[in-house]
Amino acid sequence: MALLTSTQIKAIVSIEAALDPSFFALNIDYAQTEIIKPILTEALYTAYVASPVTYPALTPYINNALAYACAFISYEKDLERNISNQGIMENNTQYSKSSSETSATRILAKIKQREFDYCKSLGDFLIANAEDYPLFVLDEICYSPNFRRFFTI
Repeated sequence: MALLTSTQIKAIVSIEAALDPSFFALNIDYAQTEIIKPILTEALYTAYVASPVTYPALTPYINNALAYACAFISYEKDLERNISNQGIMENNTQYSKSSSETSATRILAKIKQREFDYCKSLGDFLIANAEDYPLFVLDEICYSPNFRRFFTI
C-alpha cells in the first residue's frame, strides 16, 4: 500500500502547475520500501503501513521524507529527458532556453539535500523517542543518502 499518492508528493515537492503528478507514480513503492522502510525498521514499517493513523507523530516526518525520496528518484531518472524535448527549460523572459547540465545537477542536489534532511529528521525523531515506539529496533535503523546503500546511523 502506498503511503502517499503522486498528487500528494507533487503538493509537497513542487509548485510547478504544469508538472503531471503521475511523474512520481512509478517510484513511490521503491522509495517507500528502499528508503523509508530501513529507517523505520521492519516491524514498525509493517505496522505503520497497516494503520498510519495509529502513529500520528510519525506521519509528517514520513510524508516529507518519502516525498523528497520519491522526487529525487524520479528526477534523477527522468528530469533532463522528460521535462521537454529540449531538457530542462529556463523561462527568464518571454523566450525559453534550454538549461545547462549544471542547472540539472543543482536541482538534483537541492532535492537530494532535502531528502537527506527529512530522512535524518525521521531517524533522529525515532531514536530520540524509541521508548514510545516499541516496534522500532534501534540496532536495525539504516540510511545512506549518498550512495543509496545502507548502514547504521
